[in-house]
Amino acid sequence: NVARALEALREGGFRVAGLAGEGGAPLPGYAPGGPAALVVGAEGAGLRQLVAATCDDLVAIPMAEGVESLNVATAAAVALYALTNGGAGAARPGRGQPG
Repeated sequence: NVARALEALREGGFRVAGLAGEGGAPLPGYAPGGPAALVVGAEGAGLRQLVAATCDDLVAIPMAEGVESLNVATAAAVALYALTNGGAGAARPGRGQPG
């Protein structure tokens, strides 16, 4: 079950973030402060209630006006890019940036 797997990740030192359209923290400013596990829900239905409740944080991708949603693959790609590039796009050595 997904919730148990997330608990195991948390016990292993991961911060669990759920990507939700109605999520709390805007993704560009989100900083998990260590290893993170990103959970994405099904297209349309989003995260299941138990899975969302198991996450440490819920995050959302800010959308331009008139854009209702992204498909799950695109949302996951955007979220992974944001998480691996310092949230708001900050350059970090070893992450494709000189330094």
